[in-house]
Amino acid sequence: YNVIVLSNPPESYHKMNDRLRKQADQEGQVLAEYVKQGGGLVIFPQGVRYPSDEDEIYWNIVYKHLGMQFLHEGVFDTTRVFEGRHLSKAYYFRTQNIKKHPVTEGVNRLYLPKHHYGEWPGVPAMKYTKDWKILVRGEKEAKSYGEKENVLTLTMKGTYDKEPPVVAYRKLG
Repeated sequence: YNVIVLSNPPESYHKMNDRLRKQADQEGQVLAEYVKQGGGLVIFPQGVRYPSDEDEIYWNIVYKHLGMQFLHEGVFDTTRVFEGRHLSKAYYFRTQNIKKHPVTEGVNRLYLPKHHYGEWPGVPAMKYTKDWKILVRGEKEAKSYGEKENVLTLTMKGTYDKEPPVVAYRKLG
């Protein structure tokens, strides 16, 4: 298999301009064509670190060609929290809301981070077109929450009030 693994960086595009918009549009077209011709694409979206950066704008231009969009929100489940440690305390939520599919074969549960290595969301909330099949969702108590200054804010209502999408799959070719 030929697969591109794409993980947008949490900090890269400070301010959008015409050159970057054109570049993002071309990048999205090339990725969509690559997948249509049989190439594989695995995307790990990451939230934006700095409030003044316009990374979401850039990546939404790329992702529109694939039928997905950043929502400037994060996913978390306050009822299924696990406290762990890496460089400091870290919080995770778990989900077992996983559909049977070759991609999820053998996966019974996922533990997902509340935050990235900063305070921005560890699992950005994404919007998908109907062409996408959601393979993993948060449990019914999980939600998406807004961001204030790119900090996941559990008091800000987001788009999804239950079972937010976490992992999605789509065929283009």
